[in-house]
Amino acid sequence: MAHVFITHINEHAELALAIKMFLGATIEPPLDFMMIRKPLDVFVSSEPGRILPGEDWLPRLKQELKLAKVVISLLTNGSLSRPWVNLETGAAWITDKKILPVWCEERLFKNNLPKPYVDWQIVHLPKGADELRKAVEQYVGAPSESSPSGMAPNKDLNILQAAFERFHKTEADNAVVIKTETPQSPHLQQDRRAQIDKWREMVREVALKLDEIQRGESPPITGVRSPVAYLLERHPDFSSLRSLLPKIALAEIHVGMTFIAGPTIDSKLIRLYDEIDDIEKEWGLR
Repeated sequence: MAHVFITHINEHAELALAIKMFLGATIEPPLDFMMIRKPLDVFVSSEPGRILPGEDWLPRLKQELKLAKVVISLLTNGSLSRPWVNLETGAAWITDKKILPVWCEERLFKNNLPKPYVDWQIVHLPKGADELRKAVEQYVGAPSESSPSGMAPNKDLNILQAAFERFHKTEADNAVVIKTETPQSPHLQQDRRAQIDKWREMVREVALKLDEIQRGESPPITGVRSPVAYLLERHPDFSSLRSLLPKIALAEIHVGMTFIAGPTIDSKLIRLYDEIDDIEKEWGLR
């Protein structure tokens, strides 16, 4: 059972793993029912080997989130505009988990976070690392000011700081590239914005159709492997998006379907939203 669940987008996988290493090295977990202290279990879905090849990852995420005592949400301007972190944080909030929002960007957020994040105490990493450790210690019931013997907390703090330094440098480099790119013509920007809006509306229409099917208001789709792919392939706006999607995303869309905690939200549609967000970013529209 995970003591801590870190929710993050793929681009922040290194940060999530660095936080996991830091917490594991500096917090001694509480005694279990057999009076044994096991290493602090921090679940990071992107950690190699954490989800096995062939494993149905969505039920695994739901199970780990259900069992965790604390949920750490890695927040940046990029992750706030994507559905996944908000979805997992919302699920934690509804089930009364302890939520620790972590701001990862170098520049402070200046109180412009959306609700409910703006109402919570935010930890700014890496300088707030000790504040995060103390909060996790308290919420998992660990001994105060603990540090497992044989571990090197300073070393792991350095790893945490180095991971954030690389992340901040990458963000700064990307900002320079975007700033120095040749400006798009107003007409091209308008056309691309209209295309992005069409694709998002397409995903919404497919989600609503799946919702109607689940509630029995529309006949079920039978004889197909993926109802999501079936509906998308028949939508007039999918052909313009199809050629821009990576092969792995297309493969995921065409494999069976699993609904998650909400009648209209499907893992493949969330992935599709993420891909549209990436295209929007590549086109310089955000």
